[in-house]
Amino acid sequence: MDKKRIVASIIVFLILATLFYLQYRHWQSFDWGTFWTQTDRIKKAHVLHGIALIYIAYVLRALRWKIFLKPVRPKVRTLDLVAPTLIGFTGLALLGRAGEFIRPYLIARRTDLPFSSQLAVWAVERIFDVGAFTVLMVLAIFLPSALPAIPHPEYYVRFREGGFFLIGLVLALAVGAIVVRRSGDAVARWVEERFGHLSANLGHKLAQKVREFGAGLDTIHGPFSMLWPIRRSLTLTASRR
Repeated sequence: MDKKRIVASIIVFLILATLFYLQYRHWQSFDWGTFWTQTDRIKKAHVLHGIALIYIAYVLRALRWKIFLKPVRPKVRTLDLVAPTLIGFTGLALLGRAGEFIRPYLIARRTDLPFSSQLAVWAVERIFDVGAFTVLMVLAIFLPSALPAIPHPEYYVRFREGGFFLIGLVLALAVGAIVVRRSGDAVARWVEERFGHLSANLGHKLAQKVREFGAGLDTIHGPFSMLWPIRRSLTLTASRR
């Protein structure tokens, strides 16, 4: 093991030890009596079902990522992506949004691909997630039966405006991803020219990252690869609501 890996391992260990200590202190002051009183009537079978659904969702996320990787890594197995997915969401729970990038980093290492390309896959995944949420929200808002079901009908206009905003956001993200994918070289050249005067090496590296990011956006390669992630995204989003 080289020095960089040793230093990285020590840093990760110290972070985890600190988080464990803070969690332990929080548990000491936690009101367990109230917790058990409030959860006494919960059916244990439902808890087990909930846990099972959580892990099934992780497998579905790994399967969706496998579909996104098919153009560049057609032989990658879903099982190979389950462990990075579990570790990534554990990091997300421990570190907050800063842990979002653990999963694409680990998958990049596992599949021997550039991190920036897997960051692009993560961006596509987020577009599908937001799109799935938008579909469910729009159905809940704009269906004829939606208005009577809203507890406060006076807020219906705001809900409708929010629905239009999400539709616009999804379209903007999708168009941006398509532009970077189809015109990645042009965007990379612009970045290199823009930052090249600061440092030729910096401009070249940034341009290379843009090209790798654009290559990572090549995730849709047919009707199946479009419909299957949409279905999985709707299932995952609906299971969280």
